[in-house]
Order: sequence, then structure tokens, then C-alpha cells
Amino acid sequence: MIGIASLFMLTHLAFADQTPPSRSQLNERLDQVRSARLAVEKELLDSERTRKSAEDQLKHLKTLQKLQTQEKALTEQRLGTLEKYLGELTARKADVNHRIEQTRNELKQKFSKLIHPILSQNEALFRGDESEGESKIRENIISSLALAQSKDLEAMLADLQDAEDIESRIEQEKQQISSLMQDISEQESLIKFHQQIRQDLTEDTHEQHLVQLEEYRKLKVSEVEIEKMISGFQDRQKLEHEEDKKRNQPFISFHPKSLPWPLKGKVVDTYGQHRDSSSGLNIFKKGIEILTIAEDAPVIAVLDGRVQYSGEIPGKGKVLIVEHPHSIYTIYGGLNQIAAALGQDVHANETIGRVASEMPLYFEIRSRNVAIDPIKWLQ
Repeated sequence: MIGIASLFMLTHLAFADQTPPSRSQLNERLDQVRSARLAVEKELLDSERTRKSAEDQLKHLKTLQKLQTQEKALTEQRLGTLEKYLGELTARKADVNHRIEQTRNELKQKFSKLIHPILSQNEALFRGDESEGESKIRENIISSLALAQSKDLEAMLADLQDAEDIESRIEQEKQQISSLMQDISEQESLIKFHQQIRQDLTEDTHEQHLVQLEEYRKLKVSEVEIEKMISGFQDRQKLEHEEDKKRNQPFISFHPKSLPWPLKGKVVDTYGQHRDSSSGLNIFKKGIEILTIAEDAPVIAVLDGRVQYSGEIPGKGKVLIVEHPHSIYTIYGGLNQIAAALGQDVHANETIGRVASEMPLYFEIRSRNVAIDPIKWLQ
């Protein structure tokens, strides 16, 4: 078991340098603090149950409060970087839209200047009721003009694609910001919950709160496990991003309401903030659960990608994590059967696993390791 001193040293070192961290460094620090916080929570639960000395429990609680404060500060810092990036994207979107409008107007003017003298010489061409021969002449004129302006058209099409990709990226950034804000709200409620445990007056209430905290901790342990794995995948994918930029690859490969559902069924648990009335905890659920009545119902990949994890995660059962271009990940948990191997390339709509009747599929979408609402992206 990790000692309190070691945990404190770990988090202290994470804050040792004063230079602004990169996004990857910030994520790594946040992972460290979360892991340390979960470990201290376990020690605190154990000490509460074994009725260790009040002094020992107070040490655990003080360390926990420091870790919670650091986690909240790091999350807010991460939120700040996303908000800054969103502002840059919004400015870029305005610039691209301006270029599109400018190119469109220039094309109209060029087309009008070139075709007007020809049409004015032939009233039938202008009216559109020309003979077959005249129709061919008009088609040839338009084809020649289109060919002459092909570079302008290609530039405008590229800008249109860029604008669409930026719009999709902006939507992702907004969802990531929303996700982190919910994370902060959850952390604030957790701090209050720990304070409440210290103030419990009856044995029954105290035990009930410890059980609630243990269930919460299990949920968060599985989330941290997934985040750590994806952080590792991202280190390798970073070089591939640079190659994508060199090849002018589109930033994103999907847009809102464009993805197929991973399973045909009913959504029984939603993404977002869920308040537990008995404990007062704001529990942020990072995925959705889909229930089907069919036995061994097929689960499909929602995007082309590659399987980066195939196995079991405590609290999530049998899990597949599929990596997609530009640091997009989809997570499929609670599988009864896994039908895709580690390292396998999978295609959208391909069966990658199955779920048992009355056992929900857990499904997440992560953009750069921040969970976003799957419902916004599913058809």
C-alpha cells in the first residue's frame, strides 16, 4: 500500500516547476493526483472501518483534502487551456468563412464577366430555349469556364471542408469544457461529503456513508484505469498526428449525429451529472448504458479504427477500447463476448462483441482523453 508521505511527495513534485505545463504534462499530473487521491481514499476507508486513532484518520483526511484541492486546481487549469483553444478555433472559423464568401463572390464576378458577352449575342442561349446545337455550345462554354476557375473552386471546396472540420472541433471543445466543469462540480461535492463523514453522529449513518464512498471509489478507479491507458495510447499517436498534418488530413472523421448506435436498444443511463440524493454526491458519469432484450446482441464499432485494448477492467467487465484518428477513442464495456483482437483494424458497423440479454452495454466517446456526450454524436 502506498504510504501517505510517498503520496504527498508524488503530488508535491508534480507542482515543483513553475513553467506552464503542456497539455500532455497537465494530463499526466492530473492522472497522478487522481490515482493518489483514490489510494488515500482507500486508506481512509480502511482506517475508518478498523477504527484507527483519530490522529491517524486526521492525517489521512488532511492529505486527502490537499489532493482534492490540487485535483480541482489542475482540472481548472485544464479547463483554461481548452477555453483558450476554443477561442482560437472560433477566430479561425470566422476567417475561413470570410475566405469562402470572398471566393464565392469572386467566382460570381469572373463568371459574369466571361459569359455575359457571349450570351448577349445569342438571345436563345440567354432564355434557355436554344436548339440542340446551341445547347451544346452553352454546355461547352460552362465547362470551359468551370475548368478555367477550377483552382478557385478547389480552394473554396478546401475551405468548406476546413470550416466543417472546425465546426466539429469546436463542438468537441465545448463538450470537453462541459465535461471538465462537471468534473469540478463532482470534486466539490466529494470534499463536502468527506467533511460530512467526519460529522456523522450515528453509527448507522456513518456506515451508510462509507458504503456510498466505497461504491463511488470503485466507479472512479475504473475511470482512472481507462484514462491511464488512453494517455499511453496518445503518446504513440502523437507522431501520427504530425504525419496527418503533413498529408493535410481532415482534423476529424465524424460530425454530430453522424455515428451509428453501437447497440440496438434503450438508453437506461445517461452521460453527465447525477446527484445521489442520499449522499449528496454529484456523480459525473462519463458514458451511457444501453439495454437490449435480445440474447447475444451484436455490438458494432461506430467508426473505423484499431483495437488498442481487449480485456477486463474492474467495474466495467469485458472491455474494448478502439482508437480512431486524431485522438478519438470509443469504449465498449459490459461485453458478454469480445469479437475483436488486440491490434485488429475494425470498420464502422462491424461486429466487435456481443452483450447478454438484460445486461447493459457501457459506451463512451473520448476526445483527447476527455469524455464527451455520446448522444450528441450518435444518429
